[in-house]
Amino acid sequence: LGVEWDDPSRGKHNGSHNGVHYFHTSHPTSGSFIRIEKADFGRSCVSAIQERYGSNELTLTVEELQELQRAMNAPLVEMVGFEEVKQLQSCFSSLEIVCLSKLQVSSAGEGLPSMCPRARHVDLASNLLNSWLQLAEITVNFPAMQFLNISDNRLEIPENPENLTSAFNQMTHLVSGHIDYTWDQICECSKMWPQLERLQVPFNRITNISLPMYALENLIELDLEGNSIAQWEEINKLGTLKKLETLNLCDLGLTNISIPASQNLFPSLQCLMISSNNISKWNDISELEKLPKLEELKFTNNPVQDNLSVETVYYKVVCRIGTLKVLNRKPVTREERRSAELEYLKECGREWLEVSNDEALKTKFVATHPRYPIIVKKYGAAEESELKKTNQSVASSLVRVTLQGPDKAVTMSLPKTMQIKNLLPLVAKMFNTGGAVPTLCRKSSKNAKIIVEMTSPLKTLDYYSVEDGDEISVRW
Repeated sequence: LGVEWDDPSRGKHNGSHNGVHYFHTSHPTSGSFIRIEKADFGRSCVSAIQERYGSNELTLTVEELQELQRAMNAPLVEMVGFEEVKQLQSCFSSLEIVCLSKLQVSSAGEGLPSMCPRARHVDLASNLLNSWLQLAEITVNFPAMQFLNISDNRLEIPENPENLTSAFNQMTHLVSGHIDYTWDQICECSKMWPQLERLQVPFNRITNISLPMYALENLIELDLEGNSIAQWEEINKLGTLKKLETLNLCDLGLTNISIPASQNLFPSLQCLMISSNNISKWNDISELEKLPKLEELKFTNNPVQDNLSVETVYYKVVCRIGTLKVLNRKPVTREERRSAELEYLKECGREWLEVSNDEALKTKFVATHPRYPIIVKKYGAAEESELKKTNQSVASSLVRVTLQGPDKAVTMSLPKTMQIKNLLPLVAKMFNTGGAVPTLCRKSSKNAKIIVEMTSPLKTLDYYSVEDGDEISVRW
């Protein structure tokens, strides 16, 4: 019997033997011949449900059930004790979540139509399903099914997929990772999913995007993580999905971001994930200002962030995207936004002054920094006197303070322009905080009533009006 392994390293050839091609494989070394008596052709869905939810012994531990609850992001059972869990599991008609992953399911089986009428979440990942027709024979028996996971199966697409709509007409959320599909195949299959709102297709063979008329028009969430799409121009083809709110583009190999402002793309997009790509220019992040409703961004592990602190990356992103409310799961406060924008104003201030009287140069500058004119209008342009280099002596740019810890004090001179984020590691080492991040508080030497918490990492000593003779208390 000829078989193709999901793991190509287990095979030996591509379906050929002694020059004769018996079957085709998707990988040159994923094929093998085995004795037919060693093959397991699977079991029915009915049998799998009975084993997992109807045995006298609990086949899923409480920990496994809790993990499934977190994975599904939905209520599963009330964890009161083993007897209550066992009782709920054995009552098939009460099941709302049916998890049959890795149980060698390959057919429906007799009695399935009346077995789990209330099941909303069905997990058939990593089974022995080989076609959508075979899958439909199972799912048509779950009339309340809204969530379906078919990851790690190899499904042949039928000639007329729209004929199987009745088996998926309540489904709103589909997970289909590692099924070896291209985007065109995904779109072809979408004819079966008229109500689909959430689609996860991570780690497939998607390299380019095309969007047929009316395909996936109800999508609210799309997950493309782990595919191979290097150019943002392909991503823009998804911009006509008017309901799309969440888009996961992590680990695609993206090298750029370029959004045509004139096309009004992604009108509803609120959450974007672009971590683990090859983005190397801050200009690309500035392009995200063209997304009118973007509120949340996940952006880590890209070349442009190399050798930069978390705080620096934070301010460089926040100042470039005016609508952003959450960055890498951290809410953006009003004070942090103001601090980031003022830093940006100062950072590009000299270049702005140089191009202000030349429309061509100004247009080029704004193309690179689209939010800068907005920030200038908000705070006013930086004065040239603020940007000129002064001939102040080194001594006049320093401030002498006493760092007062719980059990010792250190007096030293620090640059007035030193940011709190750069002072913190120095203090942590000096007072041996044991890995804890210290908190700093300025106490004025001139007025004992003046006590100011130094909480903003991007602010400088000068911002907090630190003067010679002041004390900075250190606690952790």
